[in-house]
Amino acid sequence: MGYKVLLKVRDEERQIESYNYSCHIIPHDHSDIQKIISLHINAKNQSDDSDDSPLDIEGDMIQLSFNSTSDDQFFYDWLLDGAMHRGEIHFMRHEVETADVFSFVDCFCVGLEETMSIGGLPMQLTIWLSPGVIKRINLEPRAKVWKVSELEAPISVKSPDTEEPSPVVTDVCFKDNKTGKKLKIVPLSGIVTVYAKTENTKPGDIVRFSIKLENGKTISISDKVNRRGFIEIKDFNIYKE
Repeated sequence: MGYKVLLKVRDEERQIESYNYSCHIIPHDHSDIQKIISLHINAKNQSDDSDDSPLDIEGDMIQLSFNSTSDDQFFYDWLLDGAMHRGEIHFMRHEVETADVFSFVDCFCVGLEETMSIGGLPMQLTIWLSPGVIKRINLEPRAKVWKVSELEAPISVKSPDTEEPSPVVTDVCFKDNKTGKKLKIVPLSGIVTVYAKTENTKPGDIVRFSIKLENGKTISISDKVNRRGFIEIKDFNIYKE
C-alpha cells in the first residue's frame, strides 16, 4: 500500500522522501542531545517567558528528508533564528485518501543536514523538528513543558471507510427554449429545455436520470452538471428520446 507524505509549514510544502518519529527521548540514547539542548536554550533565551526550562525536552522528535529546491532558505532560517512555527504532516494513502495528520505548534527546527549522492540524484535536506505540541487524528495532544500555544481546533478528517454520497437529482422541470419560463404544458413540437437540480455533485460530473411522461413513456437523460449544480439541456426533443 503506497503512502504519500507532505510537510506543510507557513507557505512551504514539501513531499517527504524519508520520515522518522520518536518520542520520550532519553538523553543518553541520543547522540545529538547536547546540540539539541543548546539550540533549545538559545531559542528560549530570546523569549520573555523563563518559567519553564527548555532542558526538559523529553517528548516528540520528528526527522524528515526531502529533495532540495531553490526555495529552501526558510528551513535554514527556521534553524538559525530559533523560531517556532506551526504546521502539519499529511499522510496520504493512494495519494488521495488521508490516513493521518500530525498537527504541531511551537515547533523548533533543531537540526539540518544536506546530503548529495553521486548519479544525478537531487540533493536532499534532512531536518529535525521538536514540536511544543503535537496532535494526531483521534489521539490526545502531546505537549512539552515549554510550549506557549494551544492547538486552535481538533483535526477533523473524514474516515477512510466513509463512502461518498451518491449523486441525486432532486427536481426536474421543462422550460421554454426562448423565454426560460417553466412550462406547465409541453409544446406540440416536444422541444424544451430540460432543467434538473442535483445534489452530491461537482461541476463536470455526468449524471444519469429518468423522466416519466404523462403518456407513460420513460425517457433517459445523461449530461454534465454545471457550476451551479444544475443540468441544463436546451433544444431537447422529448418525443424523439
